[in-house]
Amino acid sequence: MRKITRNNSELEFQTSEFKELENDEILNDEEYFEIASEEELADIKRKLASNERSRMNIGAVNMASIEEYEHENERYQSIAAQKKDLLESRESLLGFIREIEEEVTSKFFMAYEQINKNFQYMCETILNGAKGILKMTDPEKFTYNWAGIKCKNIKK
Repeated sequence: MRKITRNNSELEFQTSEFKELENDEILNDEEYFEIASEEELADIKRKLASNERSRMNIGAVNMASIEEYEHENERYQSIAAQKKDLLESRESLLGFIREIEEEVTSKFFMAYEQINKNFQYMCETILNGAKGILKMTDPEKFTYNWAGIKCKNIKK
């Protein structure tokens, strides 16, 4: 009974609100206008029928689409986080590779210099004062180019 009373009072309130609206306000609203001729009425009916067919062609609303969207959005967020993590890992690995390459280059040239000094000493000692030198063909590309060996006997 309370529900009926509450509904009746709500209906009375809405009715009074509706009556307070001025007719001019309704007529000036873009949605409301006077149909001037039968042709205009027929044209509006055709448009309405066309819109109704379009609405029917859309089909039923997929109520599970919200859940599907949430699932796909979670999946997307997960994949995006994985991609970000992979890119950060890649940058970290590239940094390690650069550090290793720098260390390898440094150690290679230190060893090369030491070998060159030993070669010079060996030539001078074993070959009675000969001058020996190791020379790289292109120090910038030391990983895949060869060193030249020169040994010249000064006494002859």
